[in-house]
Amino acid sequence: MDPEGSTGQTENNPMAMKNHYIPDSFQRASNIRVPLAPTIKFEINLGIFQMLPNFHGLPLEEPHQHLEKFHMVCDLVNLPQVTSEIIKMKLFPHTLRDKAKQHRNMVDSICGGAFMEKTPDEIYSLYENLSENSRDQASFELYDKKMKKRNL
Repeated sequence: MDPEGSTGQTENNPMAMKNHYIPDSFQRASNIRVPLAPTIKFEINLGIFQMLPNFHGLPLEEPHQHLEKFHMVCDLVNLPQVTSEIIKMKLFPHTLRDKAKQHRNMVDSICGGAFMEKTPDEIYSLYENLSENSRDQASFELYDKKMKKRNL
């Protein structure tokens, strides 16, 4: 732990998430960091982008199926000096649409401020609370459906 140094972290004052991730001032704010030497330049064919599956974040969409299709498309790309992991990191953000793309804004709103301002303990309790509320909501929806069937 930093004894009240540059991060402001002490035993009683845990470091905020944003201090774990401080991007360079010239980088776009993204959690995906591509380990690529600046001298290596490459282009991905437009046809590959058209083949990428889209994930909208809808309740009936299967995220595992989306990832399986995504990996299949990425396996078609073979570029010298570029690993498959780098290709996947570059392409994955292009598969997200609608709700899936808005996830970060939603998380900021749910936690009552910037997600990156929270400590790991606060984030853990946030996800515990969300998980419990999600279970409660699911049971309420099931109860609501049963009541509607009885009234018909």
